[in-house]
Amino acid sequence: MTYYIVQKLLLYVRQKRKEKYNILLYTDIKISRHPINNERMLLGRLLEFFVFLTCLQSTCTHWWLSSQVFTVDSTGSCSNIVGLVKEQNRICQKYPSLMGVVGDGARLGLSECQHQFATSKWNCSHIDQRRKGLLGLLTSKANREAAFFQAITSAGVVVEVTRACNKDQYHEACSCDYKYAQKKTDRYEWDACNDNIKFGMDFATKFLDAREVGNDARVLMNKQNNLAGRQAVYTHMRLVCSCHGVSGACNLKICRYSLPEIYTVGDFLQQRYHGAIFSTLDQTQNSLVPRNIGVRPHAETDLVYLEESPDYCVKNLKEGTMGVADRRCNKTSPGPDGCDVMCCGTGFRTKTVQVVSNCKCKFLWCCEVKCEKCSVNTKQHFCRGKKKRRKNRRKNRNRKTFRQNKVQRDDPTSYILKKDRLNSIELNNNR
Repeated sequence: MTYYIVQKLLLYVRQKRKEKYNILLYTDIKISRHPINNERMLLGRLLEFFVFLTCLQSTCTHWWLSSQVFTVDSTGSCSNIVGLVKEQNRICQKYPSLMGVVGDGARLGLSECQHQFATSKWNCSHIDQRRKGLLGLLTSKANREAAFFQAITSAGVVVEVTRACNKDQYHEACSCDYKYAQKKTDRYEWDACNDNIKFGMDFATKFLDAREVGNDARVLMNKQNNLAGRQAVYTHMRLVCSCHGVSGACNLKICRYSLPEIYTVGDFLQQRYHGAIFSTLDQTQNSLVPRNIGVRPHAETDLVYLEESPDYCVKNLKEGTMGVADRRCNKTSPGPDGCDVMCCGTGFRTKTVQVVSNCKCKFLWCCEVKCEKCSVNTKQHFCRGKKKRRKNRRKNRNRKTFRQNKVQRDDPTSYILKKDRLNSIELNNNR
């Protein structure tokens, strides 16, 4: 029975998704009736079904990047990635070894996102990756936070793909940039292997923008934020030099173009996040323009968004917000990590926590450092949650008792029962 239900649901989902979203699916596999052979496949299809239900009312463009690409195996098999469009599938077939690198780039972007917003109300919250979950409903929204996540993910893919080009195991896909190999200037000599930023940006552009088909507002927003992430990496490329000579003398200086650190890119994009441009679609020009009067048009490194952000103080699974309950805060800080700001006025509770750290470290010849473990009791502060459930329970309880009393008043038999009870009381008193 389960087999037929799953099969019917999947057929309906594929038909609707092809009609409404024009998404090309991977090759359909016939499901047999043997439960052991098809357990993983059925789970994958059910995940696809529930993701579609989540994305039904809005355009989910990066859901696959934050879930399925994380789980690509070491072989980089394209059949393990659900939801690739035709162009992405072609790139996957051409560069199968780079699919795992794309997953590493997505993880790098997510990690930097969590670092940048660790002390904010929105901390780039997401469902556990081990359960192959999505970033809540983040990627289906078009707010400021989704713009930052798209940009930092695009930057992470550029960084990881460019780094992979320097390794021999990816020589079939790409290699170093030998443009300036063995060239000399008056001040330094070029290294033979420079970071191939051109290939990394071209690959990220073709692979990530392949899903953005059309000229609607969300497609243009995604393209612009992907571009901003790539440009953030490119504009922070740096010239790194090393000296070679006798006794530390810099007789020969060898330089190479190198990628920036991801935290440098994250700091830059967070500045763009605070200055993101609230935009709308100009249908005459098929482009995004500022919604507010007097705001300049967006540049290549600017983030754009189409919707206002939800209230991140309250947990709301429909909006994709996790709330601030049980978030750690700093009692003495006046900044965004302070309890007054972080907890949204709900107050905080203090808890004594035992922290274990290294202490009494000694250097042993040669060459080892031994430390002891020391435990210290420290007071930490955590935000309280809003007490909505108790209020709702009291309201429901009052409504329930009111309805019961109303039913008793409206019921004609209640009057008769009450009269018989009074008569019995009078007889007992007479006796």
